[in-house]
Amino acid sequence: DNEIFDTLTSVLIQDCPVLDDFGYALTKNNKIQNYCFNNINWKVPSTDIKVSDGIAHFLEHVKFNESDDSTAHDYFNTLGASINAFTTFNFTSYEVFSSNDFDKCLNHLLDYVQKPYFTDENVEKEQGIIGQEIKMYDDSANWRMLFGVLEGLFVNHTVRDDIAGTVESISKIDSKLLYNCYNTFYDLSNMAILAFSTLVCIASLMILPSN
Repeated sequence: DNEIFDTLTSVLIQDCPVLDDFGYALTKNNKIQNYCFNNINWKVPSTDIKVSDGIAHFLEHVKFNESDDSTAHDYFNTLGASINAFTTFNFTSYEVFSSNDFDKCLNHLLDYVQKPYFTDENVEKEQGIIGQEIKMYDDSANWRMLFGVLEGLFVNHTVRDDIAGTVESISKIDSKLLYNCYNTFYDLSNMAILAFSTLVCIASLMILPSN
């Protein structure tokens, strides 16, 4: 199996020059059969570019929308797959976990992440949702202690700012700003893909050149 994995990975890298455009890691899963985890990471804005606090996290949330009446969750639910996303100080990550239809899962993960759909309506809706999330963390002693320490250690670095921003800062976000940030930072040069998979899953990565 290890020889097959190594050979398949070599063929994949050779036949998928698009992999050279971004970072990637392929890891074989020996313990769980027919299981695939695909992950796409995007770097968040660097500290010398000023945008509204919480913009990367906000973009991650609203990115799940694919139209006025559908989200990425709707499609992955039909495949029995699970998706998630999170934002750290350094990157935003989009994930899909599945036990079948590996190629469809990876293909749609790439599709919905690369096709933004931001409207004033879904931005306003997300402002209410994230506003509640911010208030929830404001009531968390551990979270406030963490940022109390960071605020004491760093005077100018953005690591002292809450990843989700503030209720006030996210109120300034609109669809135009989201598109500007998306078009600036969601670029292949900022992208890395991770696959933790069985042999069958690794083979499904051959769809990358067509996406």
